[in-house]
Amino acid sequence: MSDKSNSKPPALDLGKHHKSDFESIAYKIVSPGLPPLSDKNRTAVRQSKSIEAQQKRLISERTQSTTPTEPSRSPREGLGKSLPRLRRARVPPPLDVTNHGSWRYGSAMRSAPLRGHRMVARPYPVPQMVYMPPAVPYYVPPVAPRFHQVNIHKGHYVVSQQPASPDEAEPENENDVCEKSNETSFDDDVESCAIEDGAVASPPVHDKEPPVSLVSGELRLGTEIYTYQLPLHQEHKDSKDQWLRLCGTIFDDYIARTEYS
Repeated sequence: MSDKSNSKPPALDLGKHHKSDFESIAYKIVSPGLPPLSDKNRTAVRQSKSIEAQQKRLISERTQSTTPTEPSRSPREGLGKSLPRLRRARVPPPLDVTNHGSWRYGSAMRSAPLRGHRMVARPYPVPQMVYMPPAVPYYVPPVAPRFHQVNIHKGHYVVSQQPASPDEAEPENENDVCEKSNETSFDDDVESCAIEDGAVASPPVHDKEPPVSLVSGELRLGTEIYTYQLPLHQEHKDSKDQWLRLCGTIFDDYIARTEYS
């Protein structure tokens, strides 16, 4: 720090002031920040000091006078032994509290049991038991198969429109087959007789040679059972062609039934 910061303010420098100014300097030290005392304030301070000195002098004169004053007594002073002592010389024994309850009431004292919040009894509804029915497997009745007779009409294989019962599935002889095929009306069945666009007519079934024997059988597609009688010839090629035509007729009929069912 520089010398200027360490130097004292000129107002507090005692070497440069007269002794009469020491009083104002002392006031500045005791109460810093106050404005300097005016002449009126200084006169008031001097008067208070003179009054203080007079009071001290009067007090000292009274204490040093030859007529001693009677000292004041407290109101309790001099009573001495006339007042009873608050502290007993012999302390009585404590009361026996343990046997007090049993001697007076005939039973030992007990603490009351802890009692919680008493709930009001309300009847609760009886839960209703829910009984679930036992699991029973669902019985699906079997689908009865339907029998169809495949006949030869005008050189083509034709499926009868009315399904036959199992007893009527097989005809008794070849003559019955021809009679039933003649009795069936094909004019009402437009869908079966309709010719598709671009279809090629299959050659009629003509027996070049008399058949050697007839083979009866059934062809099942789903729930549809088709019964037929296929003639066998000496030429196996002819029998094969007739079998393929028979299968094609049965398949077309099955597809038509499943689409419109």
